[in-house]
Amino acid sequence: SGYVNAGSLLREEVKFAGIIDFFGRRLWRLAPALIVVAVTTGIFTSLLVLPDNPDLSQYYMSGILGVIGQANNFFASMHLDYFEKGHKDLDLNPF
Repeated sequence: SGYVNAGSLLREEVKFAGIIDFFGRRLWRLAPALIVVAVTTGIFTSLLVLPDNPDLSQYYMSGILGVIGQANNFFASMHLDYFEKGHKDLDLNPF
């Protein structure tokens, strides 16, 4: 993906306006799929996770932040290990 992006930017005359146009086209192409995945995940989370689950608000917060590209920062601020079992703040391990 980085190779394709760099090639696309280098084919155009690199100006600030060209970079803005490039990212605008990229957002226009990727945003619909991102929104469909985020909404579908939210619906399935609401159907499959019990309402009394103490982590429910954090599940939704991570989804909202994922839409704007900040979910990794959210999890990094919690100092989580992906394979950690039973973390006190959020259990990410499905096993």
